[in-house]
Amino acid sequence: MISSSAKIDSRESHQLNYIFHRPEMAPEVIFSLAPSHSDSFENQTILNALVGTLVKYDVSGRIEPYLASSWSKSKDGRRWEFALQDHLECEDGTPITANSYVVKLHEQLKTYAKSGKLMVFDQLDGWLDFTKDRASSIRGLKTSGENSIIFEFTREQHEVLEFLRMPYFGFWCDRNFVDGKFRKDHKFTSSGAYLLRLNESGRRLFLEKNKKWFSVSESSPSVIRFSAQNIDETTVNNSRTIVRLGASVPDFSHNSGVFHKVRTAPFLLTAMILSPLTPSGFLGAVEIENSSRVVFKRSPYRIGSPKMPSTPRPRFTLIGPR
Repeated sequence: MISSSAKIDSRESHQLNYIFHRPEMAPEVIFSLAPSHSDSFENQTILNALVGTLVKYDVSGRIEPYLASSWSKSKDGRRWEFALQDHLECEDGTPITANSYVVKLHEQLKTYAKSGKLMVFDQLDGWLDFTKDRASSIRGLKTSGENSIIFEFTREQHEVLEFLRMPYFGFWCDRNFVDGKFRKDHKFTSSGAYLLRLNESGRRLFLEKNKKWFSVSESSPSVIRFSAQNIDETTVNNSRTIVRLGASVPDFSHNSGVFHKVRTAPFLLTAMILSPLTPSGFLGAVEIENSSRVVFKRSPYRIGSPKMPSTPRPRFTLIGPR
C-alpha cells in the first residue's frame, strides 16, 4: 500500500483537504470515530487528530511525548512511568489527569479484552484477575502521586510506546459514550489538537483546530476536511491537498511534475497488524520477538529486523502534489 502527502505552505494553510483515494469501482467509504473501528487506516488517521494519546509519532516517524511530558522505564523493561502534562482537558472542559486516564483506560481494556487476547497489555500484572472479573482493577496499571501513570508488566516489554500512541489507548472523553456504548449521533468530544465541527454521515468530516490546545501551532491548518473519493490530476493540483493512495494507484501519480516523494511513519503496519480487536492482529501476528520483529502464525513473512531500534523508522513512501 502506498500513501501520499502534500507539502503545506503555512501561509496558505487555512484549510487542508485530506483525501483517501477510492478507485471508481470500490465500495463507498464511511468513516467511523468509534474506538472499535480505529484499526481502520482511514479512521485511525482522523482519530489521531481527535484523541489525545500519551505519545505520538513526530514528523520523522519517531515517537515523542504528547499527553505525557516524559517517560522512563526500568532497566528490566517491566516498569514504565509516564509524567502527564499539566492543565489538560477535553473539549467540554473535563480535566485529563493521571487518575482519569487510568480509569478510562481500564474501561477500554475491559471492552477490548472481550474480542480476544491483547498484545502487550495482557502482560500487565493482574491482567488475568481483571479480565476474569476477580478484581475491579489491574494491579499493574495505576497512578503515582497526582501526575504520573505507572505500567508494571510481568516480563520485559519493548513495544509499549508503539501501542500507547494508538487512538485505541488514548483518552476517550466521557461524553462520547451513552450507558457505556459509543454514541451514534455523529458527534464527538475531542481530547486532542482538533475538534469535530461537521460530520456528514461519515462521508465527509470537517475538523477545526483547537486553539486552546497546548501544542497548537500557527502553521497548522485551521480546518481539515477528510473525504474518500476517486482522484484525478485536477483533484490534487492544490498545495493544500493531501492524498493517500491505496493498492490502486492512478497512472498520473508517477508524474514527478505533480507529485513528490516524502517519508512517513508506519501507520499501516500498526493500524492493521497490531490491532487489539482481533485475537492476534489483522495478519495473525502472535508475538513481537524483540525490537520491531513481528512473527506471524499463518504467514512465513517477518517484518522488521532485530537490529532495528525499538521505535520503528518510517517504512512507507508518501507521494503528494507539489
